[in-house]
Amino acid sequence: MRKVYLDANSNYGLLPSVREAIKDCPDLGNPNSLHFYGQTLKALIEETRETVRKFFRLPVEYNIYFCSGATEAANWLSYSMSKSGKKVLTSKVEHACVIESLRLWIERCNLIEIPVNYSCDSLFEDFKNRLPVNIQEFGFLVWMHSHNETGVIFPLKEYTDAIKKANPSIRLVCDAVQSICKVENFQPDLFDAFFISGHKIGALPGVGVLVTKPDFPLFPMIVGGSQEKYMRAGTESYQAIFSLKKALEFWQNCNGYEVIFKSKKEYLKNALINRLGEKAIFYFEKFSTVPNTLHVSFPGHKSSDLLVALDLKGICCSAGSSCYSGKPLPPSLEGFLMPPEISKTVLRLSFRLDISQDDLEYAAEKISEVVNY
Repeated sequence: MRKVYLDANSNYGLLPSVREAIKDCPDLGNPNSLHFYGQTLKALIEETRETVRKFFRLPVEYNIYFCSGATEAANWLSYSMSKSGKKVLTSKVEHACVIESLRLWIERCNLIEIPVNYSCDSLFEDFKNRLPVNIQEFGFLVWMHSHNETGVIFPLKEYTDAIKKANPSIRLVCDAVQSICKVENFQPDLFDAFFISGHKIGALPGVGVLVTKPDFPLFPMIVGGSQEKYMRAGTESYQAIFSLKKALEFWQNCNGYEVIFKSKKEYLKNALINRLGEKAIFYFEKFSTVPNTLHVSFPGHKSSDLLVALDLKGICCSAGSSCYSGKPLPPSLEGFLMPPEISKTVLRLSFRLDISQDDLEYAAEKISEVVNY
């Protein structure tokens, strides 16, 4: 059966150039050993660190730490922020690894979660209207750059400018996982700390990057070794780190990928509209969204039923974050104040850069068959 993969936001899959390159990755030694094999791997890790620095154009004083992925990075940051004893402001639409780690580590009295109104006309105005009156008491603002389910890109530059007028010392912590290698104008200098995940951009699973400004109060959560300057103990997953290096090099040399993503997204959206008309509703497209993600509601059809029917036709997609697979309602859609009668009818269609127009056409055809059945 023909298969079309529309779940790239859960796992992009290995880039062909990465798959080929990791065949030559050394597989003997420990990066912390002083002999030839160990130092060969150590050099590979440091080369990757410099690749990260160049990719994001980071000043030399910024800290770049490797970890196992976004979930560890989010917990690491939540743990570190808890040490400060300062209040944390975040949104109810954050990824599970962010919101749940904050709830675990930050005292309830110090954590404020604010919703986002999916029906608002301006994300910025909605944000300003929900800011606590005592914002000057907060030490951190934790907010994702782009939403993993809906694709919404938040105007964090406007958020930061507004909030720092009242509280110049507040620090901005950002989940950048779904923006990197989709949005070309990501601005790392906006953030005091941000993190990415390798398997979202074509590298192996099991590697993430946490970037912090030099004065960010980061504390080790995993101890027992000198790795990452004593900040994150454990033998580095050097093959995954090497794959990240190769993935970043691919995207660095891939000119105009955002434009390519956008054209394919428009093609898929129009193909669905042409076949389904008002049976397909795009609630979040009035905002700026990442160009590889289409979030669409099919009124009268449960997401769970659609997913099964589409899988039988070879269309592999999702209703939202795979971390909440099987849940009756995606919590982040609740955070958008989306009514259950809508949020239970949505699909997230996310695709790779190399998806063909023919595959998009085929996917639209099969989706329309299922919706019209």
